[in-house]
Amino acid sequence: MGENEETLVFVKPRNEDIAYYVFDYLCELLNRDKIEYTKSKTNPVICPPEKIVSEHYRDLRFFDGEIFRDTIEVYKNGTIFLQTYSGEDIISGVRKNIGNTAPERAEDWTVRGYFRRDSLENALKQKRYLNNVIHASSDASEAKRELGLWNDFLD
Repeated sequence: MGENEETLVFVKPRNEDIAYYVFDYLCELLNRDKIEYTKSKTNPVICPPEKIVSEHYRDLRFFDGEIFRDTIEVYKNGTIFLQTYSGEDIISGVRKNIGNTAPERAEDWTVRGYFRRDSLENALKQKRYLNNVIHASSDASEAKRELGLWNDFLD
């Protein structure tokens, strides 16, 4: 038997037109895998605070400052859609079903594969934000950190 967990998931800026479809599709995949979960209501956050986005993507700052700055700009001028999921081993279930971070490597049936709009190769070449549609916490410690960061925007 696995551990009961909570994870943060959000649809990224530039995907406002498909946000609810992305969450519906993720739920369809989780249900297909017979993963029992509960989810919060979807919370749109218009122009998320730079301080929170900067802390959320802090690792990008050390990877590439230009990509980090572009990411901050995209979020500053966009809308994200937050949701939490909880359940037994939910982090690994969500991660499996959203697919590879690089959309071009994500299997077609995953969220990132199905809603593919960008490629990691192009984003790196152009030193810009990667639009891979969705974010999900990578592990339990990241989930705790991210849920704490975005807590004021969650119901």
